Amino acid sequence: MNIATVKQYLRNHPRADLIQYIIRKKLPFAEACREMVSLEKDPLVVKFKHYGNLHKGIIIYHIYFGARGEEKTGYCALLKHTLLHMAYADRMGFTPVVEWANTLPYTEEQAIHGKKNGFEYFLENASGLAIEDIYQSDLVVEAKGHDKFLIYDFSMEIGSYGAGKREIEIAAKMYAKYIRFNQKGMKAVVKPANELLGKGACLGVHVRGTDFNKQYCGHPKQIPAERFVKQAQAMLASQKYQYIFLATDEVRIVKMFREEFGEKLLFYDVLRSKDGNAVHYEMASTRQHNKYYLGMEILKDVYTLGHCDALLAGTSSVAFIAQVIKKSTGIAYLDKIIIDEGVNQNLHLFR
Repeated sequence: MNIATVKQYLRNHPRADLIQYIIRKKLPFAEACREMVSLEKDPLVVKFKHYGNLHKGIIIYHIYFGARGEEKTGYCALLKHTLLHMAYADRMGFTPVVEWANTLPYTEEQAIHGKKNGFEYFLENASGLAIEDIYQSDLVVEAKGHDKFLIYDFSMEIGSYGAGKREIEIAAKMYAKYIRFNQKGMKAVVKPANELLGKGACLGVHVRGTDFNKQYCGHPKQIPAERFVKQAQAMLASQKYQYIFLATDEVRIVKMFREEFGEKLLFYDVLRSKDGNAVHYEMASTRQHNKYYLGMEILKDVYTLGHCDALLAGTSSVAFIAQVIKKSTGIAYLDKIIIDEGVNQNLHLFR
């Protein structure tokens, strides 16, 4: 067995590589554990990889989502973490390149419009670098989950699901700097939002149903839809708004708002749950390219919320991204009400 074969075997079996590293360095168990934790969790510990000779002179920061445990992550949660990783890359002087793999709820098994990367269905990698080039590049840093904590606001209340003003400000800067819609995104997301919001002053409302009703530990406590209706009534009574744009994942909530607000209610015709199951990981759909359309629909909803004149929402990643988009425009909401009742503290774990 030659050295090249051994190296390839170790690449394919990282645990074996770790064992040989510990043996070679003669590390005591405690010291080995400290090194392992430091490498994985310390954002100031950076591991550079050299794959080839492409893109010399830059350090690529590969923001990859699709690992085990991320199969149920919502679109806006993915975008939130992507933006915070971009902030880390910006601080470190790296060039971010984003890849959303086909294990996620929004990336198809086969290429769509020539794209295998779910992030690039409607958005562009601002660097212009191709995902395929990463494994032929000179210097590559693989993003670690804990990297984003370098810029997190730890003054936040422990257990909070939302994010502080600092995260919104940082993410908004990254959105303005790195997020670009491609032609598909302009047609499917930006154009419909501009047409809808051109009708008049609009209050954006996001009501999250489905899996929030299951009261998972660490997730926000559910706010009854009736409370949003009542608050929207009060805001509409101010006569500052002519319309309400509703983003929600449940059919029953659309019916509730339509009964109350009639023709003043605006919403998109998107896939919604009729039985309370989450549309992105619990609800079965037979429509072709369902993952592609799920991503398009939530992106269109949150983009529209981010360009409304006011926002009424609970705590969620959708509300976070809506605020980020609004902040990135340099124009503040006329009114912003985020209803936050804290998070569930129980043994009902999200799996």
